[in-house]
Amino acid sequence: MSRPNANKVGEITTEEEALEAVKVKGAALQYVPEELRTAEVCLEAVKQDGRVLSFVPESLMTPELCLEALKECGKASLYGPEELQKKVRERITALANASKHEAD
Repeated sequence: MSRPNANKVGEITTEEEALEAVKVKGAALQYVPEELRTAEVCLEAVKQDGRVLSFVPESLMTPELCLEALKECGKASLYGPEELQKKVRERITALANASKHEAD
């Protein structure tokens, strides 16, 4: 299978092509048609480049997805909606507290 050109709109026509493109370069998510931006495609994209969170459809933005983006890029939470940023901060605090209690 030939690799789609992730820098040209219209080149990515299937979910498989979208997944392949974002695994190589997360920023390719901006060229993936809205209907192909699935939870799996978006997760792979943010694992490659957390800054692409701004291209993730709001319906797919979860605290878990945002945490993955943060693992890759510490400023990724700046690209999500404010309400989701708050949830991510709460989740990080809860994880930090759980880690602290496990260490005790």
